[in-house]
Amino acid sequence: MVASGESKWGNYRVVVLNKDSVTCTDTSTRFELLEPGQILKFKGQSVSFYPNPATDNLMIKGIDQEFEFAIFGLGGNLLQAGSSLTGAINIRDLVEGMYIIQINFEGQIQRTRFIKH
Repeated sequence: MVASGESKWGNYRVVVLNKDSVTCTDTSTRFELLEPGQILKFKGQSVSFYPNPATDNLMIKGIDQEFEFAIFGLGGNLLQAGSSLTGAINIRDLVEGMYIIQINFEGQIQRTRFIKH
């Protein structure tokens, strides 16, 4: 839980609880959730997303070869996945709101948020 006024950005550990919340399995998976518009780094290479907010296409600048992506709702549900050669990701079918995009490039995974208008 994040107290009022605290930052929501940073490193998180994923914990899976059973339906009774009695026992848990620590997946030991860690990921970083970045502020919208923040530049990602892949092996020292800067990668940016624009426009943010976006309407029809989300453009990825800084990756000049094919990469895989996944778009999640804020609840963690996978909404769209694919790959891109051009850096353009069609988001036309998403409803307005905030999303998490995950980019998988050269064995590294980065996540950040974007807004669909």
